Amino acid sequence: MRVYSASDVHAALPWPLLTQALEQAFIAGAQTPLRHAHALSESDSLLLMPAWDERLIVTKLVTVLPDAPHTVQATLVVLSRASGQALAVMDGEAITLRRTAATSALAARHLALPDAHCLLVVGTGRLASWMARAHVALRPALQQVRVWGR
Repeated sequence: MRVYSASDVHAALPWPLLTQALEQAFIAGAQTPLRHAHALSESDSLLLMPAWDERLIVTKLVTVLPDAPHTVQATLVVLSRASGQALAVMDGEAITLRRTAATSALAARHLALPDAHCLLVVGTGRLASWMARAHVALRPALQQVRVWGR
């Protein structure tokens, strides 16, 4: 079994490769049942987000602990669909940041004008810089990135 830290995830998933893989995955489809939410206490919770296809079973485990130094922590566990063997454990925040940003850039590839030269990122949260990075990497015509936030 391989363990991928956040830096490993970012290094292993360059934007062009990730968007190509996501596009193929969206076309092929996967089973993605509703996430399970479990109250660990009045304030703490555990979220389980399973998905699978003919090759892999992936579960994202998220803890929400408001009193912890890092309120939200996420880990992905990847299993072989054929054997059930654990193949990888990955930093869930890094996967989420890259996947969400790459999905946005992929959608823009299909929906935006090919020569669009300005990107507006709405929001200044953790994901904002990753959105800009993905779009700039995949849309060479972009000349300007604007960010709007409260």
